[in-house]
Amino acid sequence: YDDCAAFFYKNVYIRDYTPQEAEAIHDAVKTYIVPLCGLYTVLFNTPEIQYGTAVLNGQFSTLSQNGLLDMIQPYMGYVSSELADLFAYMRRCHLVDTAFSKTKNDQGFTTSLPQYQSAFIFNKPYMNINDLEDLLHEFGHFSEACLSGGSDYGNSLDLAEINSQALVLLCQPYMGAMVGEENASACRFSNLRRMVSGYILSSCLSDEFQQRVFAEDDLTLDKVNRIYHDVCAEYGSYLADDTYGYGWQYTSHHFETPFYMISYTTSALTSAELFTTSLSDYDKACDEYLRLMEIGTAQPFRATLEEAGMADVFREETVAGIADALLDYTYDTVLGVSFSDTEGLAAEDGIRLTAAVGLFQGKADGTFRPGESLTRAQAATVLWRLNGCPEPEGASPFQDVPDGGWCADAVTWCAENGIVQGDGAGHFVPGALVTRQAMLTMLYRAVGSPEADEAVLSGVSGSGSLGEFARPGAAWAVENGLVDGALQPQGQVSRGEAAELLAALIAA
Repeated sequence: YDDCAAFFYKNVYIRDYTPQEAEAIHDAVKTYIVPLCGLYTVLFNTPEIQYGTAVLNGQFSTLSQNGLLDMIQPYMGYVSSELADLFAYMRRCHLVDTAFSKTKNDQGFTTSLPQYQSAFIFNKPYMNINDLEDLLHEFGHFSEACLSGGSDYGNSLDLAEINSQALVLLCQPYMGAMVGEENASACRFSNLRRMVSGYILSSCLSDEFQQRVFAEDDLTLDKVNRIYHDVCAEYGSYLADDTYGYGWQYTSHHFETPFYMISYTTSALTSAELFTTSLSDYDKACDEYLRLMEIGTAQPFRATLEEAGMADVFREETVAGIADALLDYTYDTVLGVSFSDTEGLAAEDGIRLTAAVGLFQGKADGTFRPGESLTRAQAATVLWRLNGCPEPEGASPFQDVPDGGWCADAVTWCAENGIVQGDGAGHFVPGALVTRQAMLTMLYRAVGSPEADEAVLSGVSGSGSLGEFARPGAAWAVENGLVDGALQPQGQVSRGEAAELLAALIAA
């Protein structure tokens, strides 16, 4: 073998794809999954998700093993009667130990019992929201060991992990019944985030890191750290140091089972693709899932998926489609952010993001009205929300913005912090429409008026029409990629355009 990766891929993990073919997944994940993970990081901090997560963590902190099993058992039959029978069998025969104990090893796994065509689940729970996902994950492994005969368990890690990861996603419709509808969004989001960030992205990063390390001649610790830094940067991970990356040493797979982790990525992508099928045809997805489980894990990964008629996750368009479907599901179903008049618009993603984090709200008729011009009162309210809706220190300084009005706190706080100004005669004119240069200026002031090099405006279409007051804000917007193309400073800002600007700022 030319390199260590080729040997491990073929002989240790019995894969029917090469390290070079895995590079296609590396590239697709960096192109389509990394932005999705960045978005999930933003959405995780929304009040709805934070509150629901805190509530669920409190509930799970005292949940017993039987309580967790009772939470899941009634819904296995919705996936299949076989899983319902197996769950009851697992409990009846005491083939699960997921109770908390200080003396337990800090890990979770399912081990096959091939002589009995069965398995055993062991787990030390976190005592938080992740325990639900963990038990579903391990029960997927348990079921495969029973349905496939057990003797082939573990040969193909890529196939074995589909059994576990896909079951979590197939249970997404029942999370509300399991944990309560008021907390379902947080639970569904937690499952998605772990799947996308943990299994797809982190594992793919790990494989690319290992491939580069093992291909290096005259390897030194300094080179390993530099490689990890560079790979992390490509995957969007924040590293405080500009040269070295640390933390790779905490992943035991790097030492004990090199090149293991890519199986989590391939299987998670396949599981996510199966999940997208379930959104339009749930029964078909469950049938495909059971078919894969019955096939077992002894067959080659890509050949098995081809035989089952499933998409090839090594194709860029497959990964792109998965990312798009997960994004739509996150907004539409998990967060309930959907508008009847934004589908297909260039501003749609920005509108959904800003609505999800609470900067904008839709109309009572289910529309967003992206083409509607933004007023000064609306702009001040959005920027006030961007800063966390702080209480103003004093009363409104404007005659036409009375205290207690819908925009009073926002306008007053923005005025106190130099973000907006009146007309010089004691009026704010809240209904006046906002120009693009005024919006950029207000946004620039709302983030603290950072230094900006006005030289970047040279050659930018429309910059010659900027008012002197607007040049620093416009330069800052261009420098930070908030504006791409013509400035059109005197034009009016629409709600859709404002959402795009704010979304670009949030994602920056």
